[in-house]
Amino acid sequence: MTESRLRKYLETSRVTEVGPRRRKPVFFSDSKGNYLLEWAGDESCAVEIDWRNQSGADSGAIIQQAKREVDDLVAKYGRIQVYLWTGTCDLTNKVGKFIFPKRDPRGAQQRLVNNLLNFEEFIQTKNNVRLTVLCIPYYSIRKHNEHKGHPDPDKYLGDDAELKSIIEGVNGVINQINERGGSKSPKFNLDIERPKKQKGKDIKFKVNWGLFRDGVHPGPLLARTWLRSVCRGIHRDCY
Repeated sequence: MTESRLRKYLETSRVTEVGPRRRKPVFFSDSKGNYLLEWAGDESCAVEIDWRNQSGADSGAIIQQAKREVDDLVAKYGRIQVYLWTGTCDLTNKVGKFIFPKRDPRGAQQRLVNNLLNFEEFIQTKNNVRLTVLCIPYYSIRKHNEHKGHPDPDKYLGDDAELKSIIEGVNGVINQINERGGSKSPKFNLDIERPKKQKGKDIKFKVNWGLFRDGVHPGPLLARTWLRSVCRGIHRDCY
């Protein structure tokens, strides 16, 4: 979308809690969560979130944290709704200030899927816990490395195309997990794609990288939009 459309969404889609809270929202994420947390004061619903973000952590580390803490969270809050937002650090490597594709991208995809399915099984053994897995937004190796001053970021164009395909595959599994659990994820990628019309050809969709800080993390307007969408889900799941 364009910035003007995101601003219009934020102006017209405010979330207001109705009735008492039935479940406490607990948010486990990598660094993406920190960019949403910056705007939590603007959303009454977000103030209720227990944020547990780990910058630079992959799904294995975040899920292990959630497994360790879930019983204490139930003891503290009673019923909880776990929101898991992970996957970015599973699909690429960071070396210094640059990111690179995994040597075995499809193997990394399968390991991530296995971790998510394992966590779904774990949650099913817990009373008073429900799970929502949030979809992975598209991100760009090329744009991130360009932002960080890489001398030849265009060499990663092909890697970006494969990364997008891998993300779509993982998100398909995430949607199945949520469907089984009676929940759903915001469609983050609809907020960043815009149509590119060419006469006599099918419409193609391009990612508006101008909405990002660095090709990976959302800029302020996009972070506010994604937080609003998360809050709409919390309103549905927890109130």
